[in-house]
Amino acid sequence: MTSKFNEGLSSDDRTNALNGHQVNLPDYEGTPPLPLELDDEYITAESTLPQPQSRQSFMSGFIAISRVFQVLSQAIMRQRTLQMNPTAGPDCNTLLEWIGETTEELRGIMEKLPPLLRHDYSAGDGEIHSIYATQQANIHITALCVELYLVSL
Repeated sequence: MTSKFNEGLSSDDRTNALNGHQVNLPDYEGTPPLPLELDDEYITAESTLPQPQSRQSFMSGFIAISRVFQVLSQAIMRQRTLQMNPTAGPDCNTLLEWIGETTEELRGIMEKLPPLLRHDYSAGDGEIHSIYATQQANIHITALCVELYLVSL
């Protein structure tokens, strides 16, 4: 039995990662939709209730970092393509333009962060604030790593 994910792949293609080879799963092959920005208590068996405006969802940090990782995925695919066949890749100006656009996309993600996840937000004391502070740190450090990766292309 073959799943839709494995259609068209030989057994070597599916298991090549076990031998230490890179596995390329580009975003254009499909990415799952991001979850709703809802905390668990607003999800019922029948439907979902709206997240109150006065309460930031814990899922917002997960969604933000997922978007940052999607940018990283694009950059990794670009780099792997260039490594496999440098002559088939874009010229220097096109690559620089792509890096600039992708960096702007990353900065746009960071600018749209909810206040509790922005770098200039100072969380107070308490368990809730420490959760957001941890998410905030993870998102910003990851975004800086992605930006460094883009610059190193």
